[in-house]
Amino acid sequence: LFGYQNEELNEQSIEKLFAKSAKGESFIAKLKSGTGSHPIALEALSSEQEIIAVEVATTDFEGPDGARILATIIDVTERYKLEALKRDFYAMVSHDIRTPLTTISGVLQMSRRGRYGPVSEELANRLQMAEDNTQRLLEMVGKLLDLDKLEDGTIELKLEPVPVATIVGGAINSTVTQREEKGISISGRDHGLVVTCDGHYLTQVLTNLVANAIRYSPAGGAIAITAEELDDWVLVTVSDQGPGVPESSRAAIFERFKQSDAARDQKSGFGLGLSICKSIVTLHGGQIGVDTAPGGGARFWFKVAKA
Repeated sequence: LFGYQNEELNEQSIEKLFAKSAKGESFIAKLKSGTGSHPIALEALSSEQEIIAVEVATTDFEGPDGARILATIIDVTERYKLEALKRDFYAMVSHDIRTPLTTISGVLQMSRRGRYGPVSEELANRLQMAEDNTQRLLEMVGKLLDLDKLEDGTIELKLEPVPVATIVGGAINSTVTQREEKGISISGRDHGLVVTCDGHYLTQVLTNLVANAIRYSPAGGAIAITAEELDDWVLVTVSDQGPGVPESSRAAIFERFKQSDAARDQKSGFGLGLSICKSIVTLHGGQIGVDTAPGGGARFWFKVAKA
């Protein structure tokens, strides 16, 4: 890593290996502040005076000659490069993809409505298909950007007491159109419970779970939303009458771009919604999961702190 032979460093100050470091005891104290769970970021300096991004963790131990420090130094240059590429990618998605897609969607919509001349029924249907697909791409872009903010921790939650009824009502109201199209009924029980959360983001989680339940429920089916108190937590569940989620896929579906059945699900989404739900619930200090609903189907659940 440093490009030195052992004899070149023997009896030399450890400060020689780092750039812009504090001097003397203050540097040793800084070095020792790094632990296995919380390493510190430093700039190492090679024999060629090349700066290398590193993370350092230290452990104190007693050796035959007295107190010693074991320092573990990891080169994180490639990680920094990948993070830079990731930032560039999301910037490109935000500016170079979303803007043209929004323009395309607007032109398709105006064309379908006859803004540029008469449109036959067949052409109108084709334009509607193109518009729908453009909206799906815009939705994916939006979810990618949301996920990036959540994972970077750049979203600040506004935590306050929120009635579960408010969250359930928001999710039910947001999915009226989808439910009516399939003739699906929905019921909700909250027992007057109140949770500590950011109401906007937790409503987004429940709305996503309800939308998924509608997507995979048979026409004329029923969805049940329940909430119950578990010590210091409130458990919220969404149960449907769909095909359910195989046990082997239950952990993976909360990862980005993962779906329970790729062949079946690829036309209905991008595998980002549940990943966003997990990130939001995790930010709340809660948990999320899925199991089998009574009578079959899927039962998605999450729990957050009771107010």
